Amino acid sequence: MTVEDFDHNQEDLYFDIRNPVYSLIIKGNLQSVLVKGKFKYDEDIIKVAEATDHNLRDYDSRGEPSYRKHTGRQLWRKIYSPLEHEVVAGWGSFEHPDFQNNNVIEIDLSIQALGISFLCGLPFGYGIGSIGPSSVTHNVLFVRKVEGQRFIRVGVGALFGKHIHKGWESSPFQEIELI
Repeated sequence: MTVEDFDHNQEDLYFDIRNPVYSLIIKGNLQSVLVKGKFKYDEDIIKVAEATDHNLRDYDSRGEPSYRKHTGRQLWRKIYSPLEHEVVAGWGSFEHPDFQNNNVIEIDLSIQALGISFLCGLPFGYGIGSIGPSSVTHNVLFVRKVEGQRFIRVGVGALFGKHIHKGWESSPFQEIELI
């Protein structure tokens, strides 16, 4: 059912709870990404979390920094740019059932990242392949194409690095329907 299916002359019925519209039209940039297995080591998760400004720090009773254990980061999957298969370009948290198999090492699905927002000036540039001392992190929705310009959400995450930046520069601004 689409908005066009409704009688616009009857506004009281148009917004009625019995007439739901189950999609959201979004304009933005999409780029393909590779989704691989979960991070093995807490140190790797912490580095990626800090590079994407995903704050994991708490302080113990002595005031020493520690890392929260309840963030769900143990379920994060490694994200790679199709341009660079060996360098982690971010993390993804996936709620879709296709991503719940713990034995999956590499998931070969046509997953795309939809840019939602970005953070500039994070102090991890050199360490993640940026030319300067700071970097840009992109907060994204991970989506999978259903048909045409219709997509479903499969997860959320954050991306960084020069190959991701090149991907955003080369991807066209487009309108999609999120169902």
